Amino acid sequence: MMRTHIRLMLAATALCFAPAVSDAQEVSRADVGRAIIAMNKRIRTAVGAQAKRLELGTEWVEYCALETARKLASHPKDGSVPFGSDPFTALNMKPLLDEALDQKEVYLRQDQILCLSSVRRTLEGGNSVQP
Repeated sequence: MMRTHIRLMLAATALCFAPAVSDAQEVSRADVGRAIIAMNKRIRTAVGAQAKRLELGTEWVEYCALETARKLASHPKDGSVPFGSDPFTALNMKPLLDEALDQKEVYLRQDQILCLSSVRRTLEGGNSVQP
């Protein structure tokens, strides 16, 4: 039920903000690759800054990135945006690609930041946790 609701919200958002099909720009594989690289750089910067504020080392940043990847692996590969779609084939129009990558960036960044906060809380509690 919740997944259907999220899909409908994303589809409605994409329809509201996407230009007419004739105005939409097609994107190349290189454009998609550059967009993904830029997204990952922004995520690493934000997560690294949060780790620094929490006084956590890079091993915890890596741990949280792996935890997020593990969670994403459980998402269905059914074409749903942004986690079940293949940006190289399914999202060949710029507005759709931008929307999907924006949604994925927010999820990845926030999940890793929440993970870092959880690590900090655990470490302050005296529990023994190793990355």
